[in-house]
Amino acid sequence: MGKFYISAPVDEVKLAQRVAPAVERLNGRLPTSDELRDTSSKSGMDFATMLLYRAIHGVPAYKAFIDAIAAEPVATDHAPIAAKVLIIPALFHGHYPETGADAALAAEIARTCGFEVDRIPVKSIGTVSG
Repeated sequence: MGKFYISAPVDEVKLAQRVAPAVERLNGRLPTSDELRDTSSKSGMDFATMLLYRAIHGVPAYKAFIDAIAAEPVATDHAPIAAKVLIIPALFHGHYPETGADAALAAEIARTCGFEVDRIPVKSIGTVSG
């Protein structure tokens, strides 16, 4: 059976931390297509995509526009939420763990945000009732 996904889910915060030194080496310029192609083959598509995204943010000519967008208010004025996140793994989560279908990354991020997380046990191939 072939591969039906590009890559497994990633923690974007950790990825951004890994990419930071490469962005610094660009010294405020965008990577060339050859550099992106080389980076993608050596470090993966997710790394190369994050490199381009972070590099765009580092170009002085784009700074005012990006800062204006980032300055838009984000509604965060709500009371603390005592909530639990329930994770239901996707079909084939046990057969193809590299897809992230077990939602382990989502669970980790939810816990980092202060939520309690429970995983509903289901078979990799089966129904909720049996």
